[in-house]
Amino acid sequence: MNDVEDEPDSSCSDEGRVLDNYAVDTAEESDSFCPLVNDNSISAAAPRKLSFEVNDIKNEEQTEMSYFSIPSSITCEKSGDADSSDFFDTSASQIKDFLFAQVLGIRILVFMLQFLFNSWDFSTDAFKGVPIEDEELTRLDHLIHRVFAGFKRWDAVHMLHIAQHEYVYENSLAFFPFYPMTIRILSMAWATPFVHFGILHVSSALLISAVAINLGCFIAAAAVLYRIVRRVSHSVKQAVIAVLLFSANPASIFFSAAYTESLYCLLTFTGIWLLLEDNHPFFIRYLGSLLCFSLAYATRSNGLINLGYVGFFCLVEFIVSTDPENPSQRRIIFKRPVPVIISRAKYWHVSLFGYWQFRKIPCFLMAAPAFHVVAFGARQTWHRAWSKRSFLHLLAENGDHVPYTLHAIFMALGALFVYNAEVLTRMLFSSSPFPYLVLAQWMSRITPQVRLSDLFVPQPLPFLTYFCRRGLPEFLLYLYLMVYLVFGTTMHAMWLPFT
Repeated sequence: MNDVEDEPDSSCSDEGRVLDNYAVDTAEESDSFCPLVNDNSISAAAPRKLSFEVNDIKNEEQTEMSYFSIPSSITCEKSGDADSSDFFDTSASQIKDFLFAQVLGIRILVFMLQFLFNSWDFSTDAFKGVPIEDEELTRLDHLIHRVFAGFKRWDAVHMLHIAQHEYVYENSLAFFPFYPMTIRILSMAWATPFVHFGILHVSSALLISAVAINLGCFIAAAAVLYRIVRRVSHSVKQAVIAVLLFSANPASIFFSAAYTESLYCLLTFTGIWLLLEDNHPFFIRYLGSLLCFSLAYATRSNGLINLGYVGFFCLVEFIVSTDPENPSQRRIIFKRPVPVIISRAKYWHVSLFGYWQFRKIPCFLMAAPAFHVVAFGARQTWHRAWSKRSFLHLLAENGDHVPYTLHAIFMALGALFVYNAEVLTRMLFSSSPFPYLVLAQWMSRITPQVRLSDLFVPQPLPFLTYFCRRGLPEFLLYLYLMVYLVFGTTMHAMWLPFT
């Protein structure tokens, strides 16, 4: 890619240089929420040079080319979603501190909600773990289990049981080992002396470790999401909005409870980011992303479809690095993966149309907003993709939103026809940057007058509280986030079904 400095915009004033400061990254602030000051990997106007770029073609020749024709030159234009220079009215450190406080604040809210309602224990036939005798627990154990009880509900019980006893029951095989083994290893690292001297029961150590892992992974995933959205949209505004949406997403309880969501989200987002950034050779980034996606697959079965990202970006790299004058030099650098399929039909009705039952209609209604987000985003992506001058212009911009859209559509179709429909909400918001890209783009476009500092107010839900007053669609989005955040957390803590 060419740097922004290679093609300066003559229309930019000295004040307009503020935008350029957000296009590149320093080493001091490269690993958190800062808006990537001085980041060469995220140049807002950075066109990507292709090996088959030659002399400019005439206008009449451009009009004769089809969408899938190979043009003689490709120049990626500056995204229309990029921020204007007068948008930046605060410092990078303020953005970093604000986003960190916002992400951590919502996690505290989720903790408080589950703490207030976890004493309610509705009867259910779900697995509740192996009972522990009271004499085995100390007062500290009772306190820990009381405080964090809302985080060990439903599938969390299976995760903690596997972490403590490994795989004992057949239905536990539906849960992949990386997350429970991570909990086990971390607990052994810090809690072994406490368990040995009877200060803490092993179940308490595992629960604390699970909550700590999810908190750390959630904060790190928010930072990586910021970078992804900033890289794809060329907009700090959209990146900030995306993190705000992520912090209060509809599946929030599952990012704090002993579920795989936070760890899986971090691994998936990191794998995507490695494919997007171009500071290192593609083969190195390719191997790094494969490692992240492999660990994501060891965390959750749907991690297998992340290989689609690798295939897509390999296709992009293959096309844009190929000289059409020497087609024999083209090489395929990835092989077809061998899928590993785990059948869950016996316990979760996972089969084609296996979930299409009248009593499951409420589950489909619960997932309806997530289906709508996918449909809305797919429609927007189609219009954006078709507006490009050619298919290769689209690939030269790393596919724009296309790979994330295809990934989300695949998950939505699976939820509609194969597996439990209600899980689409937490799968979509924990497995893909797609909903955050789509919603942040929409919110940014209908609020062009908003400056960076406007995103910081009012508290405790900055920008979202202001945004919901604009009209009915905006209010419905706000209602969707808040209802699923508050009521979803309380229902989950009380052993009531929620996604």
